[in-house]
Amino acid sequence: MVLPVLAAFDVDGTLLRSDHTCSDRTQKALQRLRAAGVTVVMATGRPLAIRHETLELVGPVDFVVMGNGADTIDMSTGEVLRSVTVPVAIIDRVITVLRSARPDLGIALDTPSGVLQEDGFAERVPPAAPVTTYLDALDERRRRSEVVTRLALFDRASDDLDTLDRDVQRLVDDRVDAVHGGFPVVEVVAAGVDKGPALRELAEHLDVAAADTIAFGDGLNDLGMFSWTGTAVAMANATEAVRASADVIADLNDDDGVAGYIENVLGV
Repeated sequence: MVLPVLAAFDVDGTLLRSDHTCSDRTQKALQRLRAAGVTVVMATGRPLAIRHETLELVGPVDFVVMGNGADTIDMSTGEVLRSVTVPVAIIDRVITVLRSARPDLGIALDTPSGVLQEDGFAERVPPAAPVTTYLDALDERRRRSEVVTRLALFDRASDDLDTLDRDVQRLVDDRVDAVHGGFPVVEVVAAGVDKGPALRELAEHLDVAAADTIAFGDGLNDLGMFSWTGTAVAMANATEAVRASADVIADLNDDDGVAGYIENVLGV
């Protein structure tokens, strides 16, 4: 196996085990990779606001790509290399119209200062640091005049995401994408937000060719980086579509599949 110049790793279902922990073996493997001169990137759907809490789980990295590609941060300098926001007018319209039809609608807004979330959201996302919940997260955003990189919507009275997704689709335009996948929420992000383009921009910034990169993942939101990277590695626990798109299948995340692959590359 050839040592890559840049390696990108999904978090949930890839670096983390089913209990949302990262093994010592996996953490050590990532640090050995960095010590060998490889640029290590954490590429996750998790919001920018919990990057530090997430890094406490997996250990230090060189760059983070958060929010499925909405934000890219150089962790050595804190420089924001990419930030793609959702038009405020669309956020206001979607929430206002849906609230009139769905009294149990809940929302969460990813902003630079944190996640503005309402009751019920914390139960639908990976465990994170304790955060404040707001009676009306939209009012709080307006009060702060903050930009938003992602809007998450859910119905406390129903788990029918397909119906909620259709309701959202009728209210948005081609400036945004509405999707649902890894977590039981419907997400609204700026059009084109994807891990693939975010990693491509980062690689161009670092003057790294796609052929010299490798990406690890398990979910549908990893397909963008799989289509771009030189080597796509799917976890054995990945969905069928993800495994079919990969060049290599690693062991299960619960069996430290990422660590095993890295150890083979490094000859450990």
